[in-house]
Amino acid sequence: MFMPLACLSFYARAYVDYLTSEEAKGDSDGAHCFLGLIEIRMEDVANSGREFALLIIETLDQLGKTQVWYDADESIYGSFNRRAEKLIGKLRSKINQN
Repeated sequence: MFMPLACLSFYARAYVDYLTSEEAKGDSDGAHCFLGLIEIRMEDVANSGREFALLIIETLDQLGKTQVWYDADESIYGSFNRRAEKLIGKLRSKINQN
């Protein structure tokens, strides 16, 4: 969470690769923590280039639509879809400003 931007870009791509793989099925904490990471590092994601930001947007969209696949009970984790939509909106706004 507190790593330099270059490291964030590298490790976030690996995190996305994991979250979009079959290995992540049922990993509610992994999916939930990714949403939190993006919330905290939103500015850095937006300033890391359009390609990276679009990858994050695509991943957020997938998380929002597949909460059940991650076995993330909404009563515990809240709505992934609502969180993802909010993050996507903020991120799109920021990259359109750049």
